[in-house]
Amino acid sequence: MSAPMPPAFLGQSSRMNALETNRYTEAWRSFGATVPCGLLVAADLADEITRAVDAPTIGIGASPQCDGQFLVTDDMLGLFDWTPKFVRRYGNLRETISQAVQGYARDVRSGDFPGTAELYTLKIG
Repeated sequence: MSAPMPPAFLGQSSRMNALETNRYTEAWRSFGATVPCGLLVAADLADEITRAVDAPTIGIGASPQCDGQFLVTDDMLGLFDWTPKFVRRYGNLRETISQAVQGYARDVRSGDFPGTAELYTLKIG
């Protein structure tokens, strides 16, 4: 019985034949030769690939018809100003983190941090 194929990643920077040290290298090379290896895979092509292959397909903004989805956490959480087309932001942590760091720096410079609530004391006796 042969092992199942690993998932195919479809989307930004997708390269089906990049798994040089994987035991499925030859199968991926054969499959990769049939798939355009550009920066993006169009939704209709991702749908067609998903229907055509036995391996699960993982979309990176390629299509909701893929078997699964992948999104870089930093993009999803809004840690950068620029958002790629295939990203849906679920937060704006860049602004939140910036405000938190500025507040921390302000409190350290003013001598307000650490305060008595954050200090350990040595109890004698």
